[in-house]
Amino acid sequence: MKKITVGNEGRYNFHNVSDLTLRVINPITRDGKIVAMELTPSQYRKVNKHFCGMSDCCCGSEPKGYEEIDHNLAIIHFDSDRGY
Repeated sequence: MKKITVGNEGRYNFHNVSDLTLRVINPITRDGKIVAMELTPSQYRKVNKHFCGMSDCCCGSEPKGYEEIDHNLAIIHFDSDRGY
């Protein structure tokens, strides 16, 4: 199991929070490198609480590459040159 640090850069760092480290459970790979990861329901809650935490906030504070697919389901895409 690998650990990934999820960055919080640019406009996505509205609340000025630190990066978050997550364990990769469902990696999406390309050419042997992890390019994205599907969040488990508990990781989804952890990310949302860490980067904003206010249930009624509309700041858009979320990690770079974050894509919400459905309620309690999201994927985080990593830069291709980062190559985990």
